[in-house]
Amino acid sequence: MTVTRRTGIIGRLAAAMSGLGAGCARAAPACASLAGRWGGTLRTGGQDLRLVLEIDAAGVASLVSIDQDQERIPATGGTCSADGVNLVFGSVDGRLEAKQTTEGALEGTWQQGAAFPLRLEPLISDAVPMRAVAPQRGPLKTEVPAARAEANTPALAAAWRRGDRLEIVSDGRRAMEWETEVTDDDLWHVGSITKSMTGTMLVRLVERGTLRWEETLESALGALVPDMRADYRSVSLLDLVTGRSGLPTNIAMAKFILYPREEADPRASRLQYSREALSMAPEGAPGASFVYPNNGFVIAAMLAEQRTGEPWEKLVRDEVFVPLGMESAGFGPPPSAHASAPANPVGHRDALLGRRPMTVGAGPDADNPAVLGPAGRAHMTLADLTAFGLAHARGLAGSPDALPGYLTAESWRFLHTPPSGSDYAVGWVRRADGKSWHNGSNTLFYAELSVSSASITSAAAATNWAAAEAAVTRVMEAAEQEAVSSR
Repeated sequence: MTVTRRTGIIGRLAAAMSGLGAGCARAAPACASLAGRWGGTLRTGGQDLRLVLEIDAAGVASLVSIDQDQERIPATGGTCSADGVNLVFGSVDGRLEAKQTTEGALEGTWQQGAAFPLRLEPLISDAVPMRAVAPQRGPLKTEVPAARAEANTPALAAAWRRGDRLEIVSDGRRAMEWETEVTDDDLWHVGSITKSMTGTMLVRLVERGTLRWEETLESALGALVPDMRADYRSVSLLDLVTGRSGLPTNIAMAKFILYPREEADPRASRLQYSREALSMAPEGAPGASFVYPNNGFVIAAMLAEQRTGEPWEKLVRDEVFVPLGMESAGFGPPPSAHASAPANPVGHRDALLGRRPMTVGAGPDADNPAVLGPAGRAHMTLADLTAFGLAHARGLAGSPDALPGYLTAESWRFLHTPPSGSDYAVGWVRRADGKSWHNGSNTLFYAELSVSSASITSAAAATNWAAAEAAVTRVMEAAEQEAVSSR
């Protein structure tokens, strides 16, 4: 499943410390007592994903995403018993925890950053779960405060654009401990939504001939990275940004945390990071299987830096932020002059005791190292985020309102077209409803963006407590519905 993965230190450290090493499918024969097929529907990312858990007679477990080209994801860790499962799916950084009910179902949660309720019913033969009916949401002005209060998240905001119309609804506090209210002009960290911006920058360079999607790492980086593993030499630039490179999602934590949180010019760091990534054993089959591409986007951006002589930060500003009018866009955590009276929302993590938000604060330590910028380190207002989305909706639809001369119609389509057998394009997930979508988090903030070429609309939402992911999904649904029904 290609529900996107978080890039932050906190989440990755928690995974590293979980102790779930041996694959359940290979090291837990007790799984055989649950041999069979279970199916259910996961509501996330503004869409319903039908999932099937398969456990064969030998106890080998895998998860199949019916609505994502029936991609099969093997269990890589965890435990099984006659009472239920606690399975880890390493390639998507997910975990299924479920207990067997008296009715014979498996009921619990799917965890991928946040926890989502999931009930898996026994399936007969090759049956698959029924499609769920999308919930109808109320007006954004009522859904945002209601969802914020229900989730107990410090702040929540959502927005949509259609034509010249922009609607934003914001509710809550910039920090849990302080009374300062969020406003419609506040800046939000957008995490891995940054990938779609890096992809837009890259396609501009491809149109000019500076880069080529089909060029291989051997031809592009052979001299710069002489110790590159043979597995990656035939990998293309396009493979890097569509999750088809085989590269692990991230480099080792022990190396990652040594990179500076802020750098005036991170080009040298990105080259070193790329050398480390390209020395790692593949996590998937290069050119074939999907692995979420944090490393891929960093390496692709590094290649653009080497070709142009400019850091990614300048490239994405010159090629995306400035021409698309995204004046608020910047890098790292949203700036805040005073922690006691923050000028923008600040990030929150889970408290050590109880499910509640704890303020982390502002400054460089409230985000990942600068080297990870191309994969997920931008901030901006929801007005600018939806402006970026609307530009893509217009370009993808071939609208006469698309920015003249910015990209060709072919390039707009290219960015949103996944490789065969995948739903992950160049920084965009193609949803079953035809919309393009991405989410993002640095483990403190959480945001989503979707674009529709059918209605030529965009919608976005964000919170400053990443655990409130379900609240963002709820108000995204409201924003998407309101945008389509608007006149």
